[in-house]
Amino acid sequence: MGQDDVGLDRAQALVIEPHRLEGVTREVGDHDVGGRHQPAYHFFALGLHRVQCEALLVPPALEEEAALPAPPHRRHEAILTAVDPLHTDHFRSEVREQRRAVGSGDVAAKIEDSDSVEHARHVCLLPVDAAIVAFTRATGRRGARRTLARIGLPQATWLCWPEPARPPEAPMERIAITGMGIVSSLGCEIEEYYRRVMAGEIAVRPAPWAAEFEGRKMWWSAAEQFDPRDWMGPKVEAGSDLFAQFALAATHQAVQDAQIEFDPERTAVVHGTSIGGGRSMMLAQHQLEAADGNGSAIDKKMPIQIMPNMAAAQTAIHYDLHGPSMTVTTACASSADALGLAARYIEHGDADVAIAGATEGGLSLPGGTPDEAFVPALFYGYNLYGMESPSPDPHRAMIPFDVERSGIVMGEGSGVFILERESHARARGAQIYGFLVGYASIADASHPSSPEPNGKWESRVMEKALADAGIEAPQVDALVAHATGTPKGDTAEIQAINRVHVDGREKPLPVSSIKGHVGHSGAASGAMAVIAGLMGMRENRFFHTAGTKKVDPACEFDVVIEKPRELEVNTLQVNSFGFGGQDASVILTRN
Repeated sequence: MGQDDVGLDRAQALVIEPHRLEGVTREVGDHDVGGRHQPAYHFFALGLHRVQCEALLVPPALEEEAALPAPPHRRHEAILTAVDPLHTDHFRSEVREQRRAVGSGDVAAKIEDSDSVEHARHVCLLPVDAAIVAFTRATGRRGARRTLARIGLPQATWLCWPEPARPPEAPMERIAITGMGIVSSLGCEIEEYYRRVMAGEIAVRPAPWAAEFEGRKMWWSAAEQFDPRDWMGPKVEAGSDLFAQFALAATHQAVQDAQIEFDPERTAVVHGTSIGGGRSMMLAQHQLEAADGNGSAIDKKMPIQIMPNMAAAQTAIHYDLHGPSMTVTTACASSADALGLAARYIEHGDADVAIAGATEGGLSLPGGTPDEAFVPALFYGYNLYGMESPSPDPHRAMIPFDVERSGIVMGEGSGVFILERESHARARGAQIYGFLVGYASIADASHPSSPEPNGKWESRVMEKALADAGIEAPQVDALVAHATGTPKGDTAEIQAINRVHVDGREKPLPVSSIKGHVGHSGAASGAMAVIAGLMGMRENRFFHTAGTKKVDPACEFDVVIEKPRELEVNTLQVNSFGFGGQDASVILTRN
């Protein structure tokens, strides 16, 4: 790895040059470990609170400062040894045997002479659940690298036992976004979509199945302009559920927008969805029951229509791609997770380019029209579960961060991006909308459909995304919240944003949500937020939260309402939170 690249994501400990340790001690001070103060190479200030040294030998340069007994061997040069976790147990056993044989003081010398760990010097053996691994997971690989570099440890390297040290790698490149496509209730083209968002349009209409349900109005936000015949042939249309058709249409736009030709084995496809072909499954059951159990009434292509991976599969088939193909089903966090996973494929060298996004097929026929003989059970399920807004006013049916918020409006659509290694994009002269520089995903693990009430884990995923990008919270210029417009969901996210983005700011952070415009499009909602945010970056404008009028006073940030804000956004954070405790966040920067 490179000089400033620490491969902490798979290491159990670090090789550190001794002359760097004095700077560490000066920078972060001491910490009490095991009842006595040790120098800062315990990495307490880096979040490695669980480090337990089983063998600790201090180099001569630090003996006086550390006030520890001098080791018997002073010719060693390293403090910690990086060991591949696959071999950690073996390594630990060997060290224990050597300690029993020669004593703790001579363990380093013994290991130095060992054929299996020939480059080891001073050894600090960490437990299997090494705190360094926890630190890397908390901050991200790039965040760990940059944190260590900031405190003077750019020379940290790998030692992968028993294999030889890994060869140097090029510094990690940024991930460029070079193409975008969309299917939404505000249009099926990114310029039209962005124009209508900035105009404050609210695409909420009466549901096609029923005007009311249990005395409440029924609302829907459908992609009324979508016609599959504009994007695919009859064979693909017949074999695909609407969610896959949406994805194909958005992908086609993104590819054309990027003006790219794919290397089939160096291009990844990552699509996300919540319910996949749920409509096709419900329709097949309806057809079977309506035909008194006659199985021939079911569409013979139903088995492939319902599969969640068909958006990614049909994309790979259409473009003849043979790189990684992955489907993410992390509910409403699927867009962010698809982007993050696609970026990881590129960062890890598995691809140079990725098609990434998410899609949610509606419950109606294409264009939002109802099937006269079929009413999808899922629509009523959302209402019975208490998710849908009971508001009698379509313009106030989904109002994120409003004191009168009461629930969601179901939407649909797809958002797709072309991601590239920056050098790849530059080499072909591609337009660059911005860069995906940070990503994190964690489990809220609180409730199947509600977040931790105090927003603890939502704030944590935001912090981890910032750390992955190597930036501090005050550097974020604006944030697009998940903001479902539900009482519990928004309350948790308000607390989370307050926790992360209030301190250290001269002015409150501008925050918005796309859902007031297009309803809650499930897995695709995060992609729609990213598209609106990136488009606004080009014009130094930030879209507002449509429908919201009375901002919850608990918000210690600046909810942008009524009209777009003239705002230079160089760094944007986008949150996506889903059922099942799926919390994800991404960091974007302008070109």
